[in-house]
Amino acid sequence: MLSELELTKQLYALMTSIPLLWNWSQLEAMLLEHESHVEYRGSKANFISFEISVLEKGKKEEDLYLHVLVSVTDPERKSYTRGSSNTPLTTSFLFYENGEHDMPLEREIHEREY
Repeated sequence: MLSELELTKQLYALMTSIPLLWNWSQLEAMLLEHESHVEYRGSKANFISFEISVLEKGKKEEDLYLHVLVSVTDPERKSYTRGSSNTPLTTSFLFYENGEHDMPLEREIHEREY
């Protein structure tokens, strides 16, 4: 079982990889098709799962953005604790059409009240 800090680090790493590995049209297609991206890391006996979803498309001033939700789950964590299967560790950020993004810092995710 990973600690809360370790889960936060994994979530942050996933979030910061999204602008590098997905482009606007790929994320927009996820929204339009109501699809999520799910992946697993680790062995069958000890793994964590990640999910990426696009919640909405919007406009802030003159810039189009996609509101992206990321989550990580450690199924070994006790139910109703942060990062467990029924209470995933989540955060979201804005991904702008021009490639810029507005993301929380790792520290902000870790210190946020749940």
